Amino acid sequence: MKSTILIVEDIADNAVLLAEALRNGGYNDIHVVTDPTKVIDSCLELRPDLMLLDLRMPKVDGFEILTRLREVEDPPLVLVLTADVSVEARNKALGMGAKDFLSKPYGQEELMLRAANLLETRALHAGLRAANRDLETTIKERTRDLWSAVQEVGATSAELRRSREQTVIRLALAAELKDDETSNHVTRVSRYCETLAAAAGYDKESAGLLRLASVMHDVGKIGVPGKIVLARGKLTAEERLIMQSHTVIGHRILDGSQTPLLDLAASIALTHHERYDGSGYPNGLAGVAIPLEGRISAIADVFDALTTDRVYRRRFDLATALRMMSDGRSRDFDPGLVDLFLGSMDQILAIKEMHEDAA
Repeated sequence: MKSTILIVEDIADNAVLLAEALRNGGYNDIHVVTDPTKVIDSCLELRPDLMLLDLRMPKVDGFEILTRLREVEDPPLVLVLTADVSVEARNKALGMGAKDFLSKPYGQEELMLRAANLLETRALHAGLRAANRDLETTIKERTRDLWSAVQEVGATSAELRRSREQTVIRLALAAELKDDETSNHVTRVSRYCETLAAAAGYDKESAGLLRLASVMHDVGKIGVPGKIVLARGKLTAEERLIMQSHTVIGHRILDGSQTPLLDLAASIALTHHERYDGSGYPNGLAGVAIPLEGRISAIADVFDALTTDRVYRRRFDLATALRMMSDGRSRDFDPGLVDLFLGSMDQILAIKEMHEDAA
């Protein structure tokens, strides 16, 4: 295994036995520090993924090392190994940043399982950080030429407004990274949002603004690798995190423009995957803490997902889709908005039929 492990143990014999156990478990890049005053220097030099840390040591104890690690960029995850079994010591160590706690004496199997779990978490986070760095570059490259045009949406001229709307739609379609069979997704979702907004009491102008803003609900996918967006099988945990990051990426692209349209679009991009019971992402908002535009777009987006073919499954029939939407009341969706949406089904189905994807 490629993970780097640093053992911090002032008793040399204990450190040797621990290193041997780890090597028997398949870990080869193992380093030992018996002088606790040299731990931080070793961290800066070796950049370990995992530290096995004893708490009770002379000169510098484990608690002080945990404190100093806060000043280290990208510090290792820490598994505390100690004979101190007191609740106070455990809580103090965990409160200072340790990720797990193992009391001496411990079994080798438990040690290996806890180390493996922490290293898996470390690898997942490292992969996500690397992906985010790549996404930053991708976002800048893909949005450079479009951003100036999108900034001007909201001009009073009707001709300019139509032109800017087309720019917004093209930006959204570029972000979809999909083929022609799903190119009408953004149009349907935006029209569904407009219909639901009107049913919820929006005036015509406000509902129209929501329609155009919701076109950009998935603009953050412009920064997600196409192989993930178009994956036909189940995503890995790392791929799922990267996919979910499209909400934050979209918000980052759209936020800060100081224009009503793009501010509204930024809110939708960030919140259209939040769920009414708080189980959504990226922030786990619940109930009315989710902006109204996010609650509206969530319903429209899910209904379209259920009633159209996706790369990973066929569409559900209408009766099944409507039952699933109804079952999602108070769990996935604002119950009042779901009722309004289902009550507007004649208009919704007319939009669906008008903007059906090519066969």
